[in-house]
Amino acid sequence: MDSLFANKVHFIKMHGLANDFIIIQNFTPNNDAIKFLSNRKIGIGCDQLIVIDTNDGGGEFDVQIFNQDASKASACGNAMRCIAKLLQEIHPLRKSFILNVMGRRIKTHVLDNNLFSVNMGAYKICDDHLYQNQPIKIKLQGYDIEGFVIDVGNPHFVIVKHSYDVDEINKIGALMQKNKLFPDGINVNFANICDNYINLQVWERGVGLTNACGSGACASAVICHLFFNCKDDLTIKMQGGDLLINIMDGEVIMIGPATKVFEGWIQVHHK
Repeated sequence: MDSLFANKVHFIKMHGLANDFIIIQNFTPNNDAIKFLSNRKIGIGCDQLIVIDTNDGGGEFDVQIFNQDASKASACGNAMRCIAKLLQEIHPLRKSFILNVMGRRIKTHVLDNNLFSVNMGAYKICDDHLYQNQPIKIKLQGYDIEGFVIDVGNPHFVIVKHSYDVDEINKIGALMQKNKLFPDGINVNFANICDNYINLQVWERGVGLTNACGSGACASAVICHLFFNCKDDLTIKMQGGDLLINIMDGEVIMIGPATKVFEGWIQVHHK
């Protein structure tokens, strides 16, 4: 037991629209530590663990994102807003921060009224056999799925105009992780276009169904804009709340809130 919990680390619990995170500064976790911290019964509990190097590199900061299963994520829009809020507390004279995540430079900006903008960068929809200007049809156990594949820093499969209930969404999301087309798994978006907004649920790889997904909101907005005649500024409604998505010059900008919940110290084994 002593060797398992050999070190205390300081953590901050935050969320973006109830998509919740543990944020730890200047920390090198191993897989056991990630799974322990993320566990809602024996640890703190979160959708993702965020590790940030807060040494000021001219307004640029290195960020790592870990899913509950200890796999790495290459993007998380809700987490980027939370990090921007935290960095603004550390560097109160700054309003803009660049977050380096697995080779991507994500630009964030502090707005008024606890709102933060995140430029998720360029999306990719036309590249190889998966990224095409047409839907992909997939047969799963009892389901004929049709959707678009898009990359907004991480890969998403966007299903538009569906009638699946929560149990079906959980089943389809899990089955898609085993599909040979997606050897590294994929985030699965379930979007419905309403009068002036998009209703969205996202099954995130390495996590499951979450209350909100920032990159999923971006991915779904782009697909609905390109292929379903939606405008280029869209409100995305999720269980945890709303995001405003702007599509501009091939890039996607997200605007939404971030919330600090609590902070503390916890004993955890790490490298």
